Amino acid sequence: MEPPQKQPSNLDRYKQLRSSTKNMSSKLHRAKDGNHFDMIKAAKKLTIPVDDRTLVFDGESDMCALEDFYFHDFWVGGRRYVDFCDPLQLGLDQNENELLIAMRGNRSSLFAPSAYDDGEKTVTLKDILQPDLPDVILTDISMTKSVAAMGEILLFFRVLKCGQLQMSSGCFFGFEAKHREMLLELYKRRMVSVLAKDRAERTFIFFYQQSKKIGMNMETASAN
Repeated sequence: MEPPQKQPSNLDRYKQLRSSTKNMSSKLHRAKDGNHFDMIKAAKKLTIPVDDRTLVFDGESDMCALEDFYFHDFWVGGRRYVDFCDPLQLGLDQNENELLIAMRGNRSSLFAPSAYDDGEKTVTLKDILQPDLPDVILTDISMTKSVAAMGEILLFFRVLKCGQLQMSSGCFFGFEAKHREMLLELYKRRMVSVLAKDRAERTFIFFYQQSKKIGMNMETASAN
């Protein structure tokens, strides 16, 4: 009888999945029904400048934000881009398929880091917008370093849950903790008349726009 195979640690599993995201993006753009989605319209919703049909990015963070929004929160005909993606048609492998499932069931919010473990490369975060939800224990090598260096900050990002592992989609908007009450008050006002079905889309747009006004430079903290 062969001994049972040792299961990879959360950190090892994270490295496997994070590596898979690098090829997955180009595959998702080939989705058969993806032509219903217009990235120019998604950019205009985020208020990214468009010259004719040329996107005018302010930096790599704008490119990351647009793709993240386009895949997860930009709705066309009652569905998101990730809902149209067929893993068989796209030739997704096992890791990529697991990531696609996690993308469809993602959770985005504004979080406050409360602890980090440099050995496990995890950050424990409290959900500011939905405080009744459980804390997120995020595995992220770069973010662990950034939280240790930056101290008290707020982070808006998207959580992908793959089994017991929680990781980000790779896009972060960071804010100094002193802006917390102002952000919450502005957010509350903005969401007063927003329907539940539109909340995720409007929430992402709100925090993207706020990040352009008062956000921190997070390009050095991109997930790896």
